[in-house]
Amino acid sequence: MDKFWELLGESVIFQGVLVLLVWGAIVYLSVVGKEVPDILTQGGALIVGFFFGAKQQVAAISAARKIVESSKHGKE
Repeated sequence: MDKFWELLGESVIFQGVLVLLVWGAIVYLSVVGKEVPDILTQGGALIVGFFFGAKQQVAAISAARKIVESSKHGKE
């Protein structure tokens, strides 16, 4: 179960879907002429920031793992 949560935390796809859902709701409310709550707009901005930060973190972790793996293979 720990591996599931680790993979979910690294899942850029899941985070991307969450961004699309929130911003889809914002666009929908705007198109139908309803007032978009400030909390939804602020939450959407927060989620986008988290999404790009998480993508960067996953890329950095992946690069670090590759460096560690290559150094292990170089010593053998």
